[in-house]
Amino acid sequence: MKQERILSRWGLVMIGEHGPILAGSEGGGVYRTSTPLVEFDAEAGTGVTASGRPYRLVGAGDPGYALRTVHALWSVKDQEVRVVSPDEAVDLIAAKGNAPFRRTLEEQAKIDGLRLRHISREFRIQMLIAGIDELEAAQRCGLSEDQIRGLLEVDLSRVAVDEADMAFVTLTQLNSNRMRM
Repeated sequence: MKQERILSRWGLVMIGEHGPILAGSEGGGVYRTSTPLVEFDAEAGTGVTASGRPYRLVGAGDPGYALRTVHALWSVKDQEVRVVSPDEAVDLIAAKGNAPFRRTLEEQAKIDGLRLRHISREFRIQMLIAGIDELEAAQRCGLSEDQIRGLLEVDLSRVAVDEADMAFVTLTQLNSNRMRM
């Protein structure tokens, strides 16, 4: 099972006919969007996506921030992007029949490689902001030095993409907290 993501400043968004998806902030400033929701419980503030990722929503929704998040992460110039209410999201999930992804191992490996390449670029930026080396990054993020090198060298045999992603969120959050002080 994938690790739960916690979003604040969240909203529910449709991109054309794609969605509904969650968009918001994770870890104090990391923009996040989800894959399409297959389950959503507005009262509990939880959802599960087509990729199998559970989400927990904290605080009040922030539709404007959610829209900014989508536009910051995705090139959606030619598509209608709109906020939907929690009730509309539930209705859309039921009507669209959103279902969990069924990927082959090869398809998932390709996606993981692309994700790790992106995480590696963003992680390097966070290391520069913090002024730290690989050893310090490993200590701050709870990974081994070899896993950090795997992250930086985009080597899935040395680090799982979800571990790399959580290390990125951790380092971003630490940097964000340091800047507030």
